[in-house]
Amino acid sequence: AEQREMKLQKQKNEEKLEHEWSNKWEETAIHRCEAFKRYCLDCIESPDTPLEKKMGNELKKKINLRINGVLKRADEREIEMETPEAREIATKEIIFMMGEEEKERVRKEMMDDAKHIEEDQAREQRENHALTIKYKYMDEKYAACLILKTYQRWR
Repeated sequence: AEQREMKLQKQKNEEKLEHEWSNKWEETAIHRCEAFKRYCLDCIESPDTPLEKKMGNELKKKINLRINGVLKRADEREIEMETPEAREIATKEIIFMMGEEEKERVRKEMMDDAKHIEEDQAREQRENHALTIKYKYMDEKYAACLILKTYQRWR
């Protein structure tokens, strides 16, 4: 009965740890997504370093390619739209897509982290099993020695 209670308690603790781990990664994904969106917007509006300028130029190219799609969608819905409005919408869409790409990178990191954790747990479980077998053998040997010594005393 005690072993069953201990197993249930251990399982509850593992579920709690998994839940906390998952929440931590979700918060990380949201935080990094927002930070990357701000970074992309800064790269477009006011780049400071050569790397930011390069990123800004790449984003501007994507935005320029997206403007035609935005104008086509506006025409299909019979909405009058000029290029500056289309540019603003395209910018928002590209920034959103960049944020989603960052979320996907975070999810990949999360999966890699989960894989490492599972590998560590499996290794630890193998080591514990090996120790259990070793101690069982040592206990059997010790018990045999005790029985032998006890028998020799009575003889």
